[in-house]
Amino acid sequence: MSPTRPRFSVAEARTRFTKSTREALNNKNIKPLLNTFSQLPGTEDEKKCTLDQAFRGVLQEEMINHSSCENVLAIISLAIGGVTEGICTAATPTVLLADALECLPLDQCDTIFSFVEKNVATWKSAGKTCLLRTCNDLLRRLSKAPHTLFRARIQLFLARLLPLPERSGLNLQGQFNLENVTVFNTNEQESTLGQKHAEDGGEGMDLDQGDMGDDEAPTTCSIPMDHSLYRKFWSLQDYFRNPVQCYEKMAWKTFRRYSEEVLAVFKNYKLDDTQASRKKMGELRTGGEHVYALKFLTSEKLLGLQLSDSNFRRQILLQYLILFQYLKGQVKSKSSNHVLTDEQSLWIEGTTKSVYQLLSENPPDGERFSKMVEHILSTEENWNKWKNEGCP
Repeated sequence: MSPTRPRFSVAEARTRFTKSTREALNNKNIKPLLNTFSQLPGTEDEKKCTLDQAFRGVLQEEMINHSSCENVLAIISLAIGGVTEGICTAATPTVLLADALECLPLDQCDTIFSFVEKNVATWKSAGKTCLLRTCNDLLRRLSKAPHTLFRARIQLFLARLLPLPERSGLNLQGQFNLENVTVFNTNEQESTLGQKHAEDGGEGMDLDQGDMGDDEAPTTCSIPMDHSLYRKFWSLQDYFRNPVQCYEKMAWKTFRRYSEEVLAVFKNYKLDDTQASRKKMGELRTGGEHVYALKFLTSEKLLGLQLSDSNFRRQILLQYLILFQYLKGQVKSKSSNHVLTDEQSLWIEGTTKSVYQLLSENPPDGERFSKMVEHILSTEENWNKWKNEGCP
């Protein structure tokens, strides 16, 4: 009779793998794990699964003992080496990474994620779904204001990790960011615009010398400011945030009325190219740096200055064009009752032409900027068509 083959014991194998993992961690060498793997009886799948559990157990102990990030990263690196040597499953490093980012404080998560960014090629081979879920969970933990840079790093990493046709990044259901609420003063009794307007004798808003750069002359904004214009202007942001409202009869009437008044202000109070040219020269002197605000400031005192700023006007006009493209476009995720009437379609068509005209008249380089926007939005139609066809 042939000798009896030793039986595989999960408990014994895990104990030995845990001991070998500790030894490999101290020596910064994977050889103890390779030796233990070759010595233990059982199939490869049995030993791989047990080693996976041992890795997670050691990582858990390190985090409970508040060990440094170096030890956590060393364990993940051992797992990556284990995958290369064929002694643990391909998804193990990603699972360990998920455990670490879920349990560690945010300052340590930053360090761990730096390691992730440097090893993009490692994560492309296996476990992308798990890593995507981990990154999304981490994004939920991060606050939007204090952790803006960290959140951006995660988004950029996912863009590098996942291919362009990745369905998880296509927003196939056509969801909007409804959390992006613009807060402004809706109480006319608390408004300071009426008082300011009375003090200025109805002459509009004047900029003090201190509001401008040292080398710029004071500029007068001749746009008459009142709470009605302020309220209507910022109310439009709710339609840009959630365009579906435009399919409702009463909401559409309000949107159309407010838009006509705001666009009339843009048309009647055009900006000259003098201030824009001076601003552009100032940017060239400072290395061409451009500051982009992540969120609109809605103070009543700022509206006159904002409407006199060419970049601010461009942002508002762009919002109109994006909204109109959504309303007119054939989007698969749209509800069957979200259809424009002939009257709405005609108004959108005419207003779109007006918006492009305002963009072309807005300094600096208005005509060039307008054509560029038109080209980009036309390519967006091809993107929508591709998504409607199921991303073939």
